[in-house]
Amino acid sequence: MIFFYSNQTGTSLYFKSYIKKKTKYFIFTNKKKLNLINNFKNHKKILNFRDIILFIKKFNPNFFYISATKDKIEDQIIKNSYRYNYKVISIIDYPTNLKITKRFVSKNKNLLPEKIYVPDLQAKNKMIGFGYPVKKLSIISNPYFKNIKKIKKKFINKRKILLIDQNFPHVNYSNYLIKIKKDLLDKYANLKIDIREHPENLKTNKAKKNFIKETFHENFRFLNNYSHVIGHSSTLMYIAILKGLNVLSYNPFNKKDFNCPLFERGLINESKKFKDIITFINLNK
Repeated sequence: MIFFYSNQTGTSLYFKSYIKKKTKYFIFTNKKKLNLINNFKNHKKILNFRDIILFIKKFNPNFFYISATKDKIEDQIIKNSYRYNYKVISIIDYPTNLKITKRFVSKNKNLLPEKIYVPDLQAKNKMIGFGYPVKKLSIISNPYFKNIKKIKKKFINKRKILLIDQNFPHVNYSNYLIKIKKDLLDKYANLKIDIREHPENLKTNKAKKNFIKETFHENFRFLNNYSHVIGHSSTLMYIAILKGLNVLSYNPFNKKDFNCPLFERGLINESKKFKDIITFINLNK
């Protein structure tokens, strides 16, 4: 028996692809977070670790897959692994904020999961530099990305821009995107531009249901309507790359270690100024 706990979109998509191959599982999601997983028969919404204990005693899981989001429930799953005799595997689906203090509640390296799955060698080496024990890190690619197909349609003289919001603590990235949209429309009156809100910032039930439909059921098919995608470091940007779209990281910040992983890996360019965005749109059609 395998247990899963997810409190974010990226890990839910990861688990969605992984669970297809597993017959004996139970998945838990955080009641306080946007829940993408509704159509699995073995599913329970929880508020704390106590809500899981009865399931652990009944099903006796061998493995417990979790996110790596500095979540208190994740921390309790790790701390109770020896007591209930299961091994914890933590998933880093996208290599941002890799420091131990950003990903895990406990600063004690002995209280890290049994294994941490990272997407590539660059992420692994970076985490080793941050002090993670090498034996805990395994390179496992995200199974969800294997299902993304490149768009066959060619965008000729048709430009439609998608601006992707990001949920940063103490920073309202949406304000930057709103200004970009305004400045672009001042320059190109007929340009079509949409802003996609981060799931944690969605206010209405209608918006949340639509997000779940587009993400979980339609596998981001809405991206097929765009020619250019601009954001900071969203997983959605990598999906757009796999679909063959033009993608740019807009990073107006000067913080150390705050770059987009796609830019660090040479997959896309990074812009700091509005003129860079204009160049990106004009050169990539």
